[in-house]
Amino acid sequence: MNVNYLIHVHALLQWIEDHLSEELTIELLSQKSGYSSSYLQKIFKDTTGDSLSKYVRGRRMFKAGVFLCFTRASVGYISEVLRFNSISAFSRSFKNTFGVSPQDFRRKGVLNVSNTIAKAEVFKIPCEIKTISMIDNASIRLYGQYFNYSVDAIDFDKPHFNQRKRFRKKFFQHLGYTPEHYYATSQYSPSWRSEREVDIKYFVGLAEQPDGIAGLENAEFCLHSNKIACFYAEGMFVNPFYIALSANMKSMSELFTGWNCNWDLECFLTHNRFTEYRYIIPVS
Repeated sequence: MNVNYLIHVHALLQWIEDHLSEELTIELLSQKSGYSSSYLQKIFKDTTGDSLSKYVRGRRMFKAGVFLCFTRASVGYISEVLRFNSISAFSRSFKNTFGVSPQDFRRKGVLNVSNTIAKAEVFKIPCEIKTISMIDNASIRLYGQYFNYSVDAIDFDKPHFNQRKRFRKKFFQHLGYTPEHYYATSQYSPSWRSEREVDIKYFVGLAEQPDGIAGLENAEFCLHSNKIACFYAEGMFVNPFYIALSANMKSMSELFTGWNCNWDLECFLTHNRFTEYRYIIPVS
């Protein structure tokens, strides 16, 4: 594949990501890319393996799953945001993708989007993900600090790196040093301020309670799940966001499980710039 094509298609993918809630026609995408419609569709399929229309539909279905699991948005509102002509058209496309209605998908509360297209599948991640284990009746207790922020559901699978980096830095300052081994976990819930926002409670902590650190003795985070999936990756990466996304897709497609959307957990073990990274999610 010509390198210039890869660059142009990658740029177009990023543009699509930023405009999924807008009308996206082949003519508009052709204009943005600088190629003719027929030629753009050829190089897009050669690069990604999907047609343009299938890719856009797959990304919108991914977003629809996020809206239904993590927000209070109505089905009508979601169909409008994702540019469907009607609720019935959205519901029909959703059921063709997931095998259930949007209402049943929301009631189940398990994010299984294996028939959609995850961003991490196209924006390739730089290291291999391995499944470590499936663990039954897992319990985890951590000591650290809570932080809170919100994101628009349409941006849910974009990196939240800057916010989380800033929170981790505050925790390390409070701790008085930067630990080699620490944890970060996120709890997700629908926002009551906006029907399209997700509230995120972000916790940074250690497996053992630090001695003599004011304010940390009461900040505990306890997890329990009937079943968890644990993934492992290593490398010289700074932002593991796409690794986490890819792990979720791996869980859904290979282990036939879905993410119970209450929380996820990251474990960092850093030696200089080399990081061992574990990503843990509750599954069913």
